[in-house]
Amino acid sequence: MVQLPLLDTCFRVLALRPATIILATLFSAAHLGALLNGPMRHISVVGYIVQAVGLVLSVGGLYGTIKYKARPVLAFGVYLWLGVLLSVIGFCAMFALSLFPKGRAKLCSAITHHPEMNYPYESCLHDFWKLALVAFPVLLAALALKFYLTLVPWSFYRKLQSGDGLLDEPERAQYSAIVDHEEA
Repeated sequence: MVQLPLLDTCFRVLALRPATIILATLFSAAHLGALLNGPMRHISVVGYIVQAVGLVLSVGGLYGTIKYKARPVLAFGVYLWLGVLLSVIGFCAMFALSLFPKGRAKLCSAITHHPEMNYPYESCLHDFWKLALVAFPVLLAALALKFYLTLVPWSFYRKLQSGDGLLDEPERAQYSAIVDHEEA
């Protein structure tokens, strides 16, 4: 089995716990906003269920991180890894589609289907490879960032799973205070 690298900090600036709290808060806000505001008005019932599950897992990850509980952090981490997997599959499918003329036509059709893009279908087909030379590296960079940010809660979970042995001194003091308080 492949052993994932463990991080000690997020971008060498934030400790894992505050970084995981920030990520879980951002994901919670995004899912809550999608459910309440409905920017995806054309979304189906399945889409709302996915958003609700994402909200529950994100809030659970936030709770688990604050209270040093490994299981909710694990659930949040698995949810993020599933997102990485689906993003990689989507990127590979889009790349494979772009290799064939019919696939490029489908991608251009999807792009020009949105009137706010204001990009004609013929121009898309003509400029496809110019667009791809910009879009594919940007998407690869976004995938790399998504992978890295998924390692943050995963690394924090692994630290929690091992007990307080891998936690740094301030985290160990907070961990002990919270765990000892709950056991009393």
